[in-house]
Amino acid sequence: MIRSHLFLSLLLLISLAGYSKNIAVNKILDPCSKTSNWRFITGKEFPGARGGLTRNAAGKIILNYDFTKGGKYVAIIFRNLISKDVNNVKILLESTNDCKINYRMIDATGRCFQGKSQKIKAKTNTELALSACGPWSGAWSGKKSQNPEMPVRLLLLVCKQKELPATGSVELKLLSGSTNSISPHQVTGSDISEMDVCGWKLKGQWLEGTANIYLFLNAKSTRAVQPLKLSITAPLMSRNFIKNYMLLPTIKQNTMSCEIPFKNGGNKRNIYRIKISLSGKNFSSSQIVELKGSKSSGINLGTPIASSNIKHSIFGTVTHFTGQKGSWRQYKKLIDMIAACGFKWIRDSCRIIKGPSGKWQIDPHNLEWIKYAKSKSLNIILLIHLFPRYTISEHLAVAEAAVRDARKYVNVFELGNEPNNYFWRKKFGGSWNGRAENNSASPWVVEHLKYTNAIADHLKKIFPDITLIGLGACPPTNFRYFDLGLTKSLDGIVDHPYSYSLPPEKVPYGWQYEKRDGVKVGDSENTFSGLIKSYQKKIRKAGYHTSIWLTEFGYSTFWFNGKNEKMLYAGFSENAQAVYIVRRFLECMTLPVKAICQYDFIDDFGSHEFQPEANFGLIRSNYNPKPSYYAVQRMTSLLNGWMYDSQISVSISAMPLHRSCIRTELVKNWDNSNINAANQIKVFALSKPDKNNEKILVAWSTQPYSKEFNNRICRLKISGIPNYNESPIGINIITGETFDIPITQDKDKNIQLFLSLSDAPIVIKLFKHTE
Repeated sequence: MIRSHLFLSLLLLISLAGYSKNIAVNKILDPCSKTSNWRFITGKEFPGARGGLTRNAAGKIILNYDFTKGGKYVAIIFRNLISKDVNNVKILLESTNDCKINYRMIDATGRCFQGKSQKIKAKTNTELALSACGPWSGAWSGKKSQNPEMPVRLLLLVCKQKELPATGSVELKLLSGSTNSISPHQVTGSDISEMDVCGWKLKGQWLEGTANIYLFLNAKSTRAVQPLKLSITAPLMSRNFIKNYMLLPTIKQNTMSCEIPFKNGGNKRNIYRIKISLSGKNFSSSQIVELKGSKSSGINLGTPIASSNIKHSIFGTVTHFTGQKGSWRQYKKLIDMIAACGFKWIRDSCRIIKGPSGKWQIDPHNLEWIKYAKSKSLNIILLIHLFPRYTISEHLAVAEAAVRDARKYVNVFELGNEPNNYFWRKKFGGSWNGRAENNSASPWVVEHLKYTNAIADHLKKIFPDITLIGLGACPPTNFRYFDLGLTKSLDGIVDHPYSYSLPPEKVPYGWQYEKRDGVKVGDSENTFSGLIKSYQKKIRKAGYHTSIWLTEFGYSTFWFNGKNEKMLYAGFSENAQAVYIVRRFLECMTLPVKAICQYDFIDDFGSHEFQPEANFGLIRSNYNPKPSYYAVQRMTSLLNGWMYDSQISVSISAMPLHRSCIRTELVKNWDNSNINAANQIKVFALSKPDKNNEKILVAWSTQPYSKEFNNRICRLKISGIPNYNESPIGINIITGETFDIPITQDKDKNIQLFLSLSDAPIVIKLFKHTE
């Protein structure tokens, strides 16, 4: 039987995973895009017919026929057998002229069954039902039976008819059927919303194919006056899969069956985000649909997690709620956004005032935001400023009031902030790095240390259980404090390791600056990790047991204007900011760092375009998030509860680079020394106590952020976790795209991964094979 109507209006959208045997599932037998799947014949018993198979611009098979010199039919034979679990076979087609169509089925015994022919109207989407139960117009050969014995081979015929045109063509759009058998595929398609764009209506649904899943779309022109481009994009590890179609107003109805090419039909643990977009002149519209793996429900692929659901984390951000200025006035709104981003730490100062009794106390507004932040499960580092215009005794009373009023809500108290930048040098004299001409400590360093030691000792005596950290100068100055007699009342030392204009793996400190600083810090390659390790070595050598706290770092997104190019900071793109912040956070997971706070959460000074200090935020001053907000939110979710596991050996067996891709000099003259780029790949492993069958790898390229080249390749060898050889999932921390990663396991049970890395850091989820 033949019915002329829209195919999509009849096909039932059914879940493609977890089938019961009583549910019929639509299945694509052939998308009709490869002529090799069909064989053309002319019906030689009736000589004269001509024709053949071609493909049109949309990639669909065209059956051409010509009866001007005789013949009675032409036919095409589907090369694949149709098995017994397939029923309700249908083919969607469209002819250029009115024509007569029939079909045959040749069964397992060789018997041929012929259906009853029907006339097809020109230029109309027509669905032809190819029933294995007839009715039949005839049958011959093979074993006599009422209906075919499965499996069967299918023939589609165009038959000559006197009153119909002798030539024409038939476009084959889709051969499908239904099955009651359990689906071999591991993924389920989400609902597809109808799109109504510029006079086009687009409908879609998912259908099964033999090897993969198909996205079947029907675009109908209602009042369209302009052509549109239809694009389907699916995430792959390297180049994404993209399929484009042109929708022309002259063609009122377009049908497209797009095979989504995931290996083995898809990863049962992954969730693929497929983008369907329509674009025309000065217009675009899109939607994201998903293919969900049958075992993806328990896999965290980056769904945001609030701070209240994070028990431990080193990730934090800096706030300026104390001053009640600009966008910071709406502290509840901002704290809610910080908590939603998954940060665990915030760092801010507080204002101390004299209360009605004449005693020092925390300003009530400050206590409000402190309490509210604590209610959102945020850990607070409260900064107590040290100013040289006040005496030590005056500071003691103020600092004591701050701790007394806030210690119920505050986790850590920090003494002083960047003394090399604020007031100390101006009053007492000396260089920014604390080095005097004879390589002794600058006067301001000595004075600042006196204040720090006295106040720290006083607070620890009164409040012995608090966590107290301090210093906050640049690395060479911090190193000098130890040699000058730093108090052991400090539980941690503070550094602000800004990279300024460098990638996050680099800092403007290192062995080549020993002459400049008078102190040897960092390593020979100016690496951030070398700086932290040198701190650790210095602390041990000096006989201390203090921890390391990084309470500021960040990247500004200001723009150059011809006047600000000589500043210390560079203006990074918002995408680069996101990548660099994530890379710095990730590297700190492998280092002895108690907490690291990004500076700062929201842009200051109204996000002024050309001011570096106005553009450090993860969100703009109008509360609109930058890409870095979502990247950090995804990172905190993916890494929630995961800890660096040094017992898992991860080695890079290959990381080739084209000669044009190798980065060399970052800065030609930074204080009379050059700083070179890193070209390595960072990778490390993480474990989580309650994830017995899952591990995580984190990987990224340390090269400067650039969109110049597509990718770089590396091969990883992982030892110590045998049988974690199920299909891994890669997650782009910046975009959230998920993709599959090739994996093998050698005879020694070492896992081998092949990675294609872009500019973004990725999380790789490894799964243990279980019986």
